[in-house]
Amino acid sequence: MLGAFNLGHIPSPVIGGLLASRIGAKKTLLLSLGGIGITSFVLPTAARFHIWSYITIRFVQGLFGGMCLPGVMQLERRLENEALEGVAFS
Repeated sequence: MLGAFNLGHIPSPVIGGLLASRIGAKKTLLLSLGGIGITSFVLPTAARFHIWSYITIRFVQGLFGGMCLPGVMQLERRLENEALEGVAFS
């Protein structure tokens, strides 16, 4: 179960970075957190239905989870003072 989340989490920061640069960091963050919320809500039902549906939802949850970090980094970069830039990202 944990492996499905991790497999989904591997390619998603790249997807999240592309989305954040195209549609904006706030919308990317909203999309990823909304997706995590919806998949968390559906997860117990998927577990009762079939094991493969549970694994698929965990994979999708990993995709949404990995998209979160690029949006947060871009938002932090915009909101951070230039004098604190090295401190914030070190």
